[in-house]
Amino acid sequence: MLNSAFSYVRSAFGTTAIAKRGLLNIRKQALRQFMEKGEKLEFPTAVAPRATLVITAHNHAYHTLACLQSLQPFVDSSIEVLVQDDASTSETSALLARCVNVTVRRNQENRGFLHSANAAAAAARGKFIIFMNNDARMLGGSLAEALDLFEALPGCGLMGGRVVQANGGLQEAGCVIFNDGTTNGYLRYEAEDDPRALFLRDVDYCSGVFLITRNDVFLKLGGFDPCFAPAYYEETDYCMRLRQAGLRCIYNPNLRIEHFEFGSSTSRRARASISANRMRFFERWQAVMAAEGYPAPAKGAAMAPAALRLQQRPRRLLVASARNFDAKAAMALADSGGSLTVFLMGASRDQTRQAIAATGMRVEMISGASRRAAEALMAARKGWFDEILPET
Repeated sequence: MLNSAFSYVRSAFGTTAIAKRGLLNIRKQALRQFMEKGEKLEFPTAVAPRATLVITAHNHAYHTLACLQSLQPFVDSSIEVLVQDDASTSETSALLARCVNVTVRRNQENRGFLHSANAAAAAARGKFIIFMNNDARMLGGSLAEALDLFEALPGCGLMGGRVVQANGGLQEAGCVIFNDGTTNGYLRYEAEDDPRALFLRDVDYCSGVFLITRNDVFLKLGGFDPCFAPAYYEETDYCMRLRQAGLRCIYNPNLRIEHFEFGSSTSRRARASISANRMRFFERWQAVMAAEGYPAPAKGAAMAPAALRLQQRPRRLLVASARNFDAKAAMALADSGGSLTVFLMGASRDQTRQAIAATGMRVEMISGASRRAAEALMAARKGWFDEILPET
């Protein structure tokens, strides 16, 4: 409990300008050194790319450099890197001139994220489009494997990743939409390796910090709706439209992204845009949310049923001793349909991680000290589980 409280305070404080000043200085110094040394940033030549990775950038060249450098280990010749420079006035042009095999498109005037993203998508050559904030960095996972999974999952329309804050702690493990139009990242401020965050599932939406979608679907649906310009709620609205078209939004925890939250905008300006666009979103989707039973706003542990509401039925809970846990049997249960939560009693941190790996991040894994903790979970999610399986 104390560790969780400490994580919350550290991460929450880290969204303020004062706490981030040190991180900003490090990135600014890295940009200065890069430019002074005349370095270049080279990517493989993209031939008939499978995907186009789109980064929109307006100033803050130090973030763009950090973003591009983070991508080098993950990008091969099947991925086109495209930077949409939104009329930057800083060192961005000079930086991009040092980038080899990066497609650069420039707006003549500052149009904002939404219009820049739409323009880049229209010019993208890939079957898939990967949107990424310039104040984000890729930390782990495989883009090729994510694209393979996207195509293998029936009805997948969008895929996002596990987003962590630049100073540590989760920003989101998938996002939740509430019935008043407010939203929140699931497990925000918790540890980035929290077992509850480490399973693949359907979600309400994934934030535009990093998301993958099919470009033909994006263009067919009209891209991000300009009514949400310059930014915020455009990806939330897009995910609603995807589901109305019968497609799914998938959270993939293997994709690990770091985000320098409010790195490209002041928090005050961002919150003003969020407030205005929430009302636009609510007015558009109020009837749908009411008809489909979207949950009331919730926080903390009460948020789990809202975050997991798209889990398929029957929803099963398996309570198992860490010593007797059978990963193959759990996988067989998961493959039989519905969804599975495993409560591991007496599991160490390493045992929990091993169980998560053995089940391929396909089941929700929760650990606790005793049967009493399992009962507390059942009480917190009263009515949510359809079946409680015999203890093993």
